[in-house]
Amino acid sequence: MPETSECPLSTSEDEMGKQGRSSSSASENRATMVTYWKRNSNPNLQSMMLDTNADKINQFEYPEILECLPDLDGKRILELGAGIGRFTKRFAQLAKSVVAVDFMESFLEKNREENSHYGTVEFLHKDATQLSFEPNSFDIVFSNWLFMYLSDEETEQLLQKSLSWLTPGGTLFFRESCFHSSDVYYIMSIVIRFEIVQ
Repeated sequence: MPETSECPLSTSEDEMGKQGRSSSSASENRATMVTYWKRNSNPNLQSMMLDTNADKINQFEYPEILECLPDLDGKRILELGAGIGRFTKRFAQLAKSVVAVDFMESFLEKNREENSHYGTVEFLHKDATQLSFEPNSFDIVFSNWLFMYLSDEETEQLLQKSLSWLTPGGTLFFRESCFHSSDVYYIMSIVIRFEIVQ
């Protein structure tokens, strides 16, 4: 990926605020994202992280992210924005089942090539905002760098649905780093663990 690629998230706070409040802006923003990812759809870590130092960054943050999760053994995991399978592999090795969702078919295909042999992963090419599952379907709902692409309304709706999909005591994990560009020393992360009570 060329270093000069313009990140579609490089907008002013005013522009982002407007996009987050308007349904038409949200759909226009989604179309912009699809166009961007199709144009820059090299299914590799550097493209996914929008950073030429992705390998170095990944060495530090990958284990840190996994340490924030509960024991994965025997769990049913929903991975939103699974991309090329950066986390899918680890989930597939330990979990009972994984549903890996992404709206970019080329990324999901790369994920399938890398991880389908585990036999525990269902690959779903779909927009995360359009998902529907039965209540209590998952023990963990995991998302890394997804909500920054959604409007405020979409984020709220997806979070509410995600909570309903979790079993009692399940974990909702989401992480965003959209306040500053990624680098090894400064990555904004948000981790939330919800204890669901019946």
